[in-house]
Amino acid sequence: LFRDWSSEDIEIITADGGTGKTTMELCEAVCLALGDRFLGFECKAPGGRTLYITGEDTEQKLAAMLGQILKQMGLLEGPNADPHKMEIVRQSIVIKKDSDLCLISKDKQGFIHMNKDAMNKVLEAVHDFKPKMIIFDPIASFWGSESALNDMNKAVTKFMARLVEESDACVKMINHMGKSSSQNKDMSQFAGRGGTGLPSNSRVSKVLRTVDTAEYREMTGQDLDEGKTAILCQINKFSDGSAFYNKPFLIIREGYLFTRQLLTDAKVKEIENKRSEQERIIHFVREARQTGKFPTLSVLCGFFSTSSEPIPMTNTKRAVSMLQFQGYMGEKLKQIEHPDGSIKEKALVVIDETTGEEII
Repeated sequence: LFRDWSSEDIEIITADGGTGKTTMELCEAVCLALGDRFLGFECKAPGGRTLYITGEDTEQKLAAMLGQILKQMGLLEGPNADPHKMEIVRQSIVIKKDSDLCLISKDKQGFIHMNKDAMNKVLEAVHDFKPKMIIFDPIASFWGSESALNDMNKAVTKFMARLVEESDACVKMINHMGKSSSQNKDMSQFAGRGGTGLPSNSRVSKVLRTVDTAEYREMTGQDLDEGKTAILCQINKFSDGSAFYNKPFLIIREGYLFTRQLLTDAKVKEIENKRSEQERIIHFVREARQTGKFPTLSVLCGFFSTSSEPIPMTNTKRAVSMLQFQGYMGEKLKQIEHPDGSIKEKALVVIDETTGEEII
């Protein structure tokens, strides 16, 4: 929908409560309807509609937020007021409050499945409204108890995959940051509540966290203007390819509007280097597979021993062994026969430890 930012597939956005993710998504919906850039990202689907399904806030509250966005954009009143654009937005964004919508169901044997009744209910709105973006905010409001996360994740992701197939839309899940991840300032795709299944099966994953004025000064070399807040954004998964993949940047909020600001090169490198050896290795394997390559252990050892932040060969081998044995954040490395018969060494791929399916 927006180049380098959103794709017509499953997406998960993780952040603490109060970060501004709901307001930001409403802004994105407005820009999509009008064909405007969002955070500087080019709109590729102007006139696209948004179905916003909320499980917490009321329709009235979100409508009021939408009004404030339009007012600050100058479309509601003032010399640049534009009734035509206002009508486009009004017809392009539908907000539905449904705190009783549960995406999963449990059969008599206790197994968890995709809720077909809920799917039919959502599809009725999809076929009638034909949205290009569907948002569930927050996703935890629609999955029931967290007592069986693994089975729940499978059912929710199956629901989202079916919804993408039926709608050809960008289907977004807004997720709350886990308590431990929040305290540790974790920016990995597994920082949210709900286990590892949701981000593992999403095609785009973004993590947001607010930064204070001291952090902002360190990241940019500037002072944060009064009345503005800063949010660090990490796109740590983008299967269709993004120039901003694993290149963190800041989102600056002023009132109800948002802009993008880059970090200093040194700060980007510092954040990237904070990743553990296991995380760096598993990211390398996944990125290689995304380009159709099949890395081997020898390739990994050669790459990381000569990188700008080298990993000793013994450490690489040890990390690969642990990633095969116990995995990392719900993902494991697996050795397979190399598709190139001339290469005798086995290739490495990333799999979901629950389903055993390859993750690319």
